[in-house]
Amino acid sequence: MSAKDIGNGYWKEKWNYAPKFIGPVSEETKNDFLIARVMNVHQVSSFIWTTFEKHIIAAAIKAGNNLLKVNGFKPMRIFDNQIIILDDEVYEKNVKMSENEGGNCSFGYIFLRKNKDRCHFVIDIAHEISHLFSFYSVSVKENKECRSIDFYQLGFHSLSEKGNSPCFGLNEAATDLWSKVVLREMERVGAFDNLFSKEEKGRIFYEFAYALHVHLIEEVFLNKSEKFIWPFFKSYFDGSNDFLELVKQEMPEVLRIIKNVDNTQESVVKAAYEIGGDKLRDKILQENVKK
Repeated sequence: MSAKDIGNGYWKEKWNYAPKFIGPVSEETKNDFLIARVMNVHQVSSFIWTTFEKHIIAAAIKAGNNLLKVNGFKPMRIFDNQIIILDDEVYEKNVKMSENEGGNCSFGYIFLRKNKDRCHFVIDIAHEISHLFSFYSVSVKENKECRSIDFYQLGFHSLSEKGNSPCFGLNEAATDLWSKVVLREMERVGAFDNLFSKEEKGRIFYEFAYALHVHLIEEVFLNKSEKFIWPFFKSYFDGSNDFLELVKQEMPEVLRIIKNVDNTQESVVKAAYEIGGDKLRDKILQENVKK
């Protein structure tokens, strides 16, 4: 992180961004949204980071950028004030969207619970920073009086014109999986040296925020054939339809089911049964017990 604050709501370094204009808009509006727009939509301020938090955040961003470069993508600068750490009371009141979440990524900012469990903090920061690195889009409408800006896409997760929210679960699985790659890279460069025991590292590497979602995607796609792996991560970062088009081509009956998985475990179990009956459903549940 070479600078403290992102400037004036514009994230110039965000290369994997594209606006979605809804209806006719002026040339001025088009130009204003060519660069990624970011907003602290919850209007909350961060705690001052501890030395440990500073170290982990910097290491996660560096590892994420190293991995982008290795995989042929441009690195990007992430700024200090895009990462907001809050106590439970403020998080619950202003940010919380679902039960037991450790963090949230919205409009180019991430919001994290201040966690006394250092392993959980590392898992959460790697997960939310992975969201921040993924493809990002806002929708823009314009009339004579004003412009309206809304969420449109983050990674795989998008907001459809019908108002539903496809690929939410797929996106969380991708984020969980990529965050573990980031954590392994952090370990490789020594970011965890003298900080964690062997047992604690086991938690960091093998505990998932969305474990059932991960098991489903691994069993249906990533462990089934290597041809799914690169399109899966590529689409997560560049916003392309490569992965979903491959699924449509290879497993058309599965596409609708996967797109409809949301953030709940119940939706994963339902999808597993629809795809592979009792056998796949039970295997997913058994894998979750093992890990």
